[in-house]
Amino acid sequence: NSALSAVRITAALKAERADAAIFNLQMASFGDRELPAAPSAEPAPAPADGAKLALWELYRAGFRVVAFVHDEVLIELPRSAPHTEEARRIDQILCDSMQQFTGSIPIACEYALSDRWYKQAEAVFDDQGRLCLWNQNG
Repeated sequence: NSALSAVRITAALKAERADAAIFNLQMASFGDRELPAAPSAEPAPAPADGAKLALWELYRAGFRVVAFVHDEVLIELPRSAPHTEEARRIDQILCDSMQQFTGSIPIACEYALSDRWYKQAEAVFDDQGRLCLWNQNG
């Protein structure tokens, strides 16, 4: 867990020319509770298992996952896609997958539609409740 870890991992992936890489979460917080990413002495599943299952289920559902960074999944959708319905479907897959590993801890996701990744992006809806493209300039 060093500041240079991302640089080292990126260099190793480029050197190996990897087709894919899966990164594990170190800790997941849910309200006032935390779950360790690695199994402890108790046979409790890790949040990383839920994240991996969610990525697999998104792939199986035909979504194009382009990145998974810490706790965010970036998915590419066609411009002509029904974005509101697709976002709700993605949300359901993510929540259902993680819920299998968290027991009674409630799971919720947030999503936004943007033309590139922004940490600040938030969901924007029109008057008919359709998900709209988020704009960094408001």
